[in-house]
Amino acid sequence: MKCHEIIIKSKNKNYLVTVAIGGNFYLDWKKYAFPLWKKYCLRNKIGLIVIKKDLISKNSEYWKKRQWQKMLVGAYLLKSGVLIKNICSIDRDGTGQGYMIDIIDKFKSDFNCPIIISGGAGNWKHLLKGLENKNINAVSTANLLNFIGDGFKKARTELLKRFDLPTW
Repeated sequence: MKCHEIIIKSKNKNYLVTVAIGGNFYLDWKKYAFPLWKKYCLRNKIGLIVIKKDLISKNSEYWKKRQWQKMLVGAYLLKSGVLIKNICSIDRDGTGQGYMIDIIDKFKSDFNCPIIISGGAGNWKHLLKGLENKNINAVSTANLLNFIGDGFKKARTELLKRFDLPTW
């Protein structure tokens, strides 16, 4: 079953992909977001794909709301013949609640690209958990380093005990 629509075709196989599952949600996206997204894509010479239907059956033990289904986009598009270079999910960005590692662990075999987990690191333990996970290639954080007091200093001190990091 085809769940996506290629709205702007890409010559270089680079796409911006969004999830707008459900009739009303899709119509609102088309009315309010699409005009700006179209300008962005055309200016940057990238394609635009919208996921319009559930990517996983509601009967599946893994089914969750449409926001969660973006984790399935890479596997779905790969099976549909669309080349994926990278995927970004930042649902927990700025929350400090930790990365969504459990989802990566469930679907790692479906991805054909390196995984850099992002969004949600609130302390050095979150970075460590990501770095120690065999399914994750790298971690990313900004909030922890910029806005949490001595977050950078603590993270670096603790990670130096466990990893060979560059010294300055």
